Amino acid sequence: MVVVWRFSQHDSLDGRGGLLASARWHTRGHQILYCAANPVTVVLDLLLHSQVRDPSALDGRGFNKIHVPDDLSRRDLEQAQLPPDWLRQEAVTRAWGDRRLMEQESALLFVRSVLVPET
Repeated sequence: MVVVWRFSQHDSLDGRGGLLASARWHTRGHQILYCAANPVTVVLDLLLHSQVRDPSALDGRGFNKIHVPDDLSRRDLEQAQLPPDWLRQEAVTRAWGDRRLMEQESALLFVRSVLVPET
């Protein structure tokens, strides 16, 4: 079993946020749920992207620890599948992610973190 984390003010895991806004691995209009391999990466990502400077702005948010069953289909992104400068090419990563979402080849897609590519 794999464990992934979210830090959110919502308990829902329906991916509706992806319908409203684009992010690194998708364009707006796709139901998608972003998670991380550990709680620290989730908070780091939130702090950087939201530019939160006052910790009280995180009130009302909490960690969601999600246990992913081993039998759920999974695909891992390999570094070789992306161009060398993928960190600076958001259009490339969005197109790649959109393609995978439309193909529905797996329920989970493990991708690299832009902030900490080793995760």
